[in-house]
Amino acid sequence: MKKAKFCLSLMFLAASAFSFSAVAAEEACPPLAGLGLKPGIEIIEAIRTYTGPDNQSHIEKVELKGETKRFFNNTTVLTQFDLGDPSAVVIVYGHPNAFIPKHPAPYREMFLILEGSSILELADGTKHQFTPGSLFIAEDTTGEGRTGRAGPCGYVALDIQFKPKKPQ
Repeated sequence: MKKAKFCLSLMFLAASAFSFSAVAAEEACPPLAGLGLKPGIEIIEAIRTYTGPDNQSHIEKVELKGETKRFFNNTTVLTQFDLGDPSAVVIVYGHPNAFIPKHPAPYREMFLILEGSSILELADGTKHQFTPGSLFIAEDTTGEGRTGRAGPCGYVALDIQFKPKKPQ
């Protein structure tokens, strides 16, 4: 049976998909209130890491365009964002303030932060914070990599993995 193509179907996504603001360590952890999404979104803004010619991880902003379609006899409108054909989809819980040592991505993967926050740091000291609704695309599978840290309240993320296919 052919594996079905994985689509992230959303009617909405946060208007600002990522934030570069700092989280105060003394700030109380917010209640689990969902993604705080807004209707009518047709483009997801994301952050993508890649390995540059200097063998270091770099970041760029990218946009993923959705395709709006009508379903159920034209009664329902959904916008779908085709993220590809993953090998696994898992939920990851990053414990509060957990440090992630310097590493390249083990394979191409996407993290959609559902709750909490995470901070990514590049070799040049640049930091990027991801909050609910942030989509992070890790494509820096070679080179020295980057470090990370879960926020003061930890994080919950959907990890969409694209592991190389095993020989049959």
